[in-house]
Amino acid sequence: MVVRFRLPADTRRKIEKIQDFPVTIPYAVKRGLDLALSVVRGRIQAQRLSGRGPFPPSEHRLGIVTQQLQRSLREEPAVITGDGTVITASIGSPVFYGALHEYGWTGTVVRGQGRPYQMRIPERAPVRTGVSENASYIAGEVVDQVDKAFQEAAR
Repeated sequence: MVVRFRLPADTRRKIEKIQDFPVTIPYAVKRGLDLALSVVRGRIQAQRLSGRGPFPPSEHRLGIVTQQLQRSLREEPAVITGDGTVITASIGSPVFYGALHEYGWTGTVVRGQGRPYQMRIPERAPVRTGVSENASYIAGEVVDQVDKAFQEAAR
């Protein structure tokens, strides 16, 4: 006995959308990361790279002197690599002293005609701290975008 049935066009369309998930889901994750990191960058600028310092390193903040670091902070668009299983995104600045304060630095410095002296910049990690304290928000934005992809496939 052979039973034949024909799937409605709407059901066939939904099945096709589900088959596109290996491509659709990584792009949903990318959208979520891009949206979230834009907001997180602003939060870091307002909460971690503002005010009159100096602040203790334990506060993970840098005060404003020139606003160069604060204004140069950027989020990079998320990048999907390989088969979509690796998606990277970042927040950073090209200002050299940003990295010195983020990770800390100890070295010898010579200014003008003076004698060399040892300088230590403690690790403050304002960007890493800002990203860490917003991890739930970032995850929520990614989940929202993935949920939207599933909802779209259900239509």
